[in-house]
Amino acid sequence: MSSSPAPKSGAVTFVGILSIIYGALNILLGVGMIFLGSFIVSFLGLGVGAAQGAAAGGDAQAQAAAKATAEGASWLAGFIIQWFTICGGISIAYGIFPILGGTHILNRTGKTMTLVFSIFGILFGAVYLFIALIPLAILHLGFGIPALVILLMNGGEFRTA
Repeated sequence: MSSSPAPKSGAVTFVGILSIIYGALNILLGVGMIFLGSFIVSFLGLGVGAAQGAAAGGDAQAQAAAKATAEGASWLAGFIIQWFTICGGISIAYGIFPILGGTHILNRTGKTMTLVFSIFGILFGAVYLFIALIPLAILHLGFGIPALVILLMNGGEFRTA
C-alpha cells in the first residue's frame, strides 16, 4: 500500500477559488447595499432638515405642515437606511461562509459548507431568474451549479476523520 496522498484535481481547486470569489462578491454587494441606502436618502432629500426651507416663512399653519413633513421624512429616511443596512448585513454574513468553505476545499479538509452554499446558490439563482434579476441569477447559478457537480463527482479527494 502506498502512503502517498491522492493527487489533487484542478476542478476541486477551481471550486475552492470560485467559492472564495463568490463569497467576496456577496460581501461587496452587501457593502454596496449599505451605501446605496444612504445614497437614496440623500438623493431624495430625506435627511435631517428636509422641510426646513418650507418653514422659513409663512403663518403657523404652514410651519405646522412643514414640521409634520419633516417628521414623516425623518421616519422614512430611518426606515430606508435600516432596511438597506439589515439587507446588506445579511449579504455580508452570507458571504463569509463561502469564503470559509472555499478555504476548506483548498485544504481538502471538508466540502459540506460549500455543498450547502452551492445548493443555496442554485435556489437563490432560480428565484432571481424568476423575478428577472439576471445579473444576480448569473452570479448565484454560476457558482452553485459547477460547485455542486464538481464536488459530488470528486468526493473521494477529501480527507475523512
